[in-house]
Order: sequence, then C-alpha cells, then structure tokens
Amino acid sequence: MNLKISEKCDLQVIYLNSMIWNIALVKVYFTDLSLWKIRPILLYKKISDEDYLFLPLTSNLNKDWILLKQEDLKDGKLENNSILLIPKFSVIHKDLIIKNIWKLKREKLLEISNIVCKKLWC
Repeated sequence: MNLKISEKCDLQVIYLNSMIWNIALVKVYFTDLSLWKIRPILLYKKISDEDYLFLPLTSNLNKDWILLKQEDLKDGKLENNSILLIPKFSVIHKDLIIKNIWKLKREKLLEISNIVCKKLWC
C-alpha cells in the first residue's frame, strides 16, 4: 500500500490519539507472585476493558533506550532521569494501577511512537 505523506501524517495522528501516554505507578509482582513492588510505567494503550499495554521505566541509565527527562513532561515532577524500555511491552490489569503521575509532551510522544514503530517494523 502506497500512502501519500498527508495520509501517513493522518494515520500517525489517529495512532497517537488512540494511545494513553500517561506515566503511572503500578504494582509489579515478582515471577513467583510472592511479593510486589511499586514501579513507574508508560501506559501505552488500552487493549480491553480491564487490560493495558505498557512499557516499563527504569532509573538505570546504562540501558540504551529512550531517555526521559523533566522537560519531556507536560505535568508532574520527575525526580530522576529515567529510561523507557522499548520494545519491552507487557500487559497489566487495571486493578494494579495505583495512580497516574505524569503526562508526556507531544514531542516526546512522537519520538517514542517513531522508535516503537521502527523496533516493531510497522
């Protein structure tokens, strides 16, 4: 399928508008389900009434992924620079979401969207 540039832009706007793009705190369980810890994630897309696709964040800046800094946030305060791990998608149930804490700026959303598409060959 060959799309004109304007059609590609329209598709990207539709894609971006269908995403959630909130950074939230969630309960993440260990693999044996015995314990959990609270971690920040990027809520990416609602995939059912109860489940969300998400990308994890880490403060380990030695990872080679997308750097999130204070200036990338639309609101909220980022205590430390963080790394968004792409394409390490996972699914989380809505009951494990504690609260939304930040929203990303549109420029960062476009950067993330482009990198996700390149990593997933879309």
